[in-house]
Amino acid sequence: MQEQQFFMMVLDQHSSRADLLEAATKTMFGQDPAPKLLEPPFEVESHLYQTVQAADWIAAILGKLWAYRLRPDQYPELRIFETFFGALINATAAPHSTVDRRRRP
Repeated sequence: MQEQQFFMMVLDQHSSRADLLEAATKTMFGQDPAPKLLEPPFEVESHLYQTVQAADWIAAILGKLWAYRLRPDQYPELRIFETFFGALINATAAPHSTVDRRRRP
């Protein structure tokens, strides 16, 4: 059952590391805790971890795809991300995802 799973967050190097750690710690132990988060996020050097590199690429693709979807007139050069990844993202998004499966380019 998915709601009973614990998780950890691994971050790539980030300029706001201290702020992120503080916010995560407050979330874990604050008024509305996140008990499934095992420890505050930790930072890794992405060039040493293939999975973090993959997450970076996926995040970059999603960012460009959504920039195009939300503002196609402002980012027409990003249409290629809709062309190559739009249908795939829609088809594989989890049911609770914010990806709108009904969205058509």
